[in-house]
Amino acid sequence: MIKHSAAWMVMGNGIYAISQAAILAILARLVNVEAVGMFSFALAITAPIMLLSNIGLRTQIITDTQNAYSLREYQKLRQLCSAVGAGLCVAIATVMSSTTELIIVVILVTLSKSAENQSELFYGILQKQYKHRIVAISLAIRGVIGATSLAAGTYFSGNLITGVICYTVSWWVICIFYDKKCTRRSISSIGDNKNTRYADLMPLVYAGLPLGISALLINLNTGIPRIFIGQSDGMHAIGIYSIMAFIVQTGSLIINSTGQAILPKLSVQFSQKDTKAFLALTVKASLVVLLLSILGTIASFFFADYFLELAFGSEVSKNAHLLTLMFAISPVQYLGSLFGYAISSTKRNISLVSVQAAASIAALAASLILIPLYGLKGAVAATLIANSVALSGYIITLINSLKSASSKNSPEFAEQAK
Repeated sequence: MIKHSAAWMVMGNGIYAISQAAILAILARLVNVEAVGMFSFALAITAPIMLLSNIGLRTQIITDTQNAYSLREYQKLRQLCSAVGAGLCVAIATVMSSTTELIIVVILVTLSKSAENQSELFYGILQKQYKHRIVAISLAIRGVIGATSLAAGTYFSGNLITGVICYTVSWWVICIFYDKKCTRRSISSIGDNKNTRYADLMPLVYAGLPLGISALLINLNTGIPRIFIGQSDGMHAIGIYSIMAFIVQTGSLIINSTGQAILPKLSVQFSQKDTKAFLALTVKASLVVLLLSILGTIASFFFADYFLELAFGSEVSKNAHLLTLMFAISPVQYLGSLFGYAISSTKRNISLVSVQAAASIAALAASLILIPLYGLKGAVAATLIANSVALSGYIITLINSLKSASSKNSPEFAEQAK
């Protein structure tokens, strides 16, 4: 079942990742590299905040083995948190954006992220029932239609704003008319707790806040170098760096699909104190991660120039060496993403926050020192340092979690418990 689920998730996330990369190519070809920078800047502002407002509800649904809350209760909390997050994004955009066009783009991307947050909730319900096929199809549809609508809007209007409007509308249509309907068909009831107060949902907030903060910090680790690049070289440089980084992050989406597929199984294994099976599954997934990194590095070394020239133009292909360099350090990033899912299954959410806080501090310090001296190569080095700190923390946390589970499962512990 896990292999089947992982295959579907790899397919869905793979198509979604290719579609998101296509968006950057579309903007670079139909508008310019500065438009790529603007879109990436909007994502850098909105993604961390909307991830925080997500408060890990998808993971909480999957790991809620006792079914303590109904879907209606999760929906109620998601709507409130998304509204707060969207309001905060708009406020920050008004302060940080230098032009009206950039403010509008940030607001539109915020609305698309709100749709994504709603879909994430439905994905949690479906994943918990091992219905990864529906999730994968949704991701594929959202990626293809989102990229197609943005391309059409940009092509016929000639400007970025119209394209992003079409992109945002398409995401909401898929959320409402596919994700929501599929979720309703997959469960017998969406819950009957119509009068649940927000105060009754605070345990979900307390449990999910560390997950939300961790997701925010993970995203900041990728966003911090872009902020420093923008200060040094402007939107054009952000566009170049974002294109390279996003291609590498395409692999992360495939890694995430593997993590999402094994998360329900890891949660059950850990709850049953089956540490051997837990460790075996994690090691197998890690080998897949390493293989993907090796293949990406080899392909980049031989074909980066040709691919970037074909997809983005000569202006971007001049920096092909950066793509190879990013793929060479990708194992650290990919393994960190996978181990993050493993730790989530153990519900050591506070540890996730601590590790990512340390990684964010490392990213900030490294970017401050290296980017002014070495430019885009300095940004790559800063990313490596931050990801190395995160991976080290994840490994330590995971080892401690397994030791704790093993000790509680030992005969001596059982005798003491009696």
